[in-house]
Amino acid sequence: MKSFADIALPIGVQKVFTYQIPPELRDQLKIGHRVKIPFQKRNAVGFVVHLREHTDVKKIKSIESIYQPDIFVSSNDLKLTRWSSEYYCGSWGQFLEIGYPKITLKTENKKSQPKGEIGKGFFDTNKNSELTDEQTSVAEKIRPAIENEKFQVFLLHGITGSGKTEVYFDLIESALKKNTQVLVLFPEIALSLYIAQRFKARFGEEKIACWHSGLTQAQRRRTWKNVVDNRVSIVLGARSAVFAPFHKLGLIIVDEEHDSSYKQDEAPRYHGRDVAVMRAKIQDCPIVLGSATPSCESYANAQKNNYLYLNLNKRYGGSVLPVVKVVDMSVEEGFAKKKLIFSNYLIQAIRERIKKREQVMLFLNKRGFSRWVSCGACGFVFKCFQCDITMVYHKEANCLKCHYCGQEKPFVRECPECEDGLLKGFGKGTERIEEITQKIFPKARIQRLDTDRARNKKVLADILKKFQEREIDILVGTQMITKGFDFPHVTLIGVLQADHMLSIPDYRAAERVYQLLTQVTGRAGRREQLGEVVIQTFNVEHYAVKSTCRHDYLGFIQTELKHRKSLFYPPYSRMICIEVKGRSRTESAQCAQELCSIIKTHLKDPPVNVRGPLTAIIPRVRNLWRYKILIKGTIGHQEKKRLGACLCAFRAPKAVMISVDVDPVNLI
Repeated sequence: MKSFADIALPIGVQKVFTYQIPPELRDQLKIGHRVKIPFQKRNAVGFVVHLREHTDVKKIKSIESIYQPDIFVSSNDLKLTRWSSEYYCGSWGQFLEIGYPKITLKTENKKSQPKGEIGKGFFDTNKNSELTDEQTSVAEKIRPAIENEKFQVFLLHGITGSGKTEVYFDLIESALKKNTQVLVLFPEIALSLYIAQRFKARFGEEKIACWHSGLTQAQRRRTWKNVVDNRVSIVLGARSAVFAPFHKLGLIIVDEEHDSSYKQDEAPRYHGRDVAVMRAKIQDCPIVLGSATPSCESYANAQKNNYLYLNLNKRYGGSVLPVVKVVDMSVEEGFAKKKLIFSNYLIQAIRERIKKREQVMLFLNKRGFSRWVSCGACGFVFKCFQCDITMVYHKEANCLKCHYCGQEKPFVRECPECEDGLLKGFGKGTERIEEITQKIFPKARIQRLDTDRARNKKVLADILKKFQEREIDILVGTQMITKGFDFPHVTLIGVLQADHMLSIPDYRAAERVYQLLTQVTGRAGRREQLGEVVIQTFNVEHYAVKSTCRHDYLGFIQTELKHRKSLFYPPYSRMICIEVKGRSRTESAQCAQELCSIIKTHLKDPPVNVRGPLTAIIPRVRNLWRYKILIKGTIGHQEKKRLGACLCAFRAPKAVMISVDVDPVNLI
């Protein structure tokens, strides 16, 4: 009989803690149970991950009680979370907690607020819709893996509007016939709310559960229990749903697999797509990664035959890809001798669509009204007092907001520096575009959809419903409007400032621009009407822009991978970014320097390259000074093990925080 238990706590350390099992619990305690324990000067709840007969730990404390003895983490979930912890150099306990409702040792408020959803009848979903020959061919290549319960990764590259969702439906039906559960991941909550209605119309509401961070704790507990008890067959969700406690998985689908939203940017850091692949391997089921613009990493895996590459080249229903018109804004502004938001060509194109009662989408990936405000007299620029970044003016809320720390400040016209000048806005966001568009087209019905609006689920649902029912003529939005939505009457897309992201100092910049342009391009002309996309840019010759115009994914990906290979960037190498941050600039910089020196000593064998410490592009966020250490090269298990030993042995000052980001997608 085992007398001791190793317990993983949901705190920011990788180690586990050993506790004594009291005699009265030894017959009951199992691996996977959650237990209440004394930890430091408080009580905590942790996960039992190992039982042992002996320990070298001195002054050992005892487990106090088992929390819900009839519920414990399955062996598959333990394997998945342990792998995640080791691969991403994170806390095992934090990964375990993602898949289970949080426990507070205080009394909880059990009231649950309903979440807004798109109304019933929003979709015309035909339960008996037939697949095209191309869709059938793809489904037939995947179906044997479902029937044989075999792990295999399929990369489904389907152009926008090719009917990937219909293929998903067909595969899900095959999995349900095997009495297995299905996990479907989407990159954002807004998209999962939209897609959920299509799934409910097809499979029935009682079979489906939604899993995302927008759920209240009470909703999360109910959803969790339904998944554990196998009362739901299909789980739709954002990245955290990959850790849901499934009874028996038969299929995993990751839609828009290229999307950076799958990467968690705070502890525990992980990539939902890559964890999903490991989950499929552990549970021996197939996984489908779908996208119109597969990521460089996934395409490279397909080239190495790690993934089976499948293609959907034709749009569903006989529609064709839109015509793409590129407008050189340097020429336009040269003629006009002033800065322009809309080219003459785009204005005329919008007028024609409104006249025909067709719909228009205008895309600008910047929210707010003005990107910064400055004093006309003294030149003062309003910056966030917690971050080294300008604050954005939001006219609707009449305030200045920091898009990094969330700090808000009421907007006043008088300059706080010289008290003589007036603050004036510069740079345009979606709020300003909405206002300008309404002035140019006064009779048009215009709405805006961005993160500010989408925070209210009822508002989000209302805007989407009205746009679907043609009660809105022009929809202005950020990248939120580019993902997965199917609006049949949209025949024109205007892309404003298409290339501003190309100037971001990140090796993924070109890939992100191409993916974004292709995704937004795919919203036009999805039925019998021919669509048109107008891309306004100052970089007409950039290969990301030119490939978008030609609808040439293979041309883009081959050029991009060639650049990556020449610079030894992923997928030809691996990267780890270590961030050191603290309130004291000097202390943080010194700590980063010391840690970097130790890492260079332990990872000196080529081809691992350690750079830094580097001052972050935005040096201060939330009053914390940030320094980065970049590790690039052939990084395998042994290199991570040595890095982990460095981090465990390193004693940082209490006021300095260190975080590790394996396979980072954002280096800013």
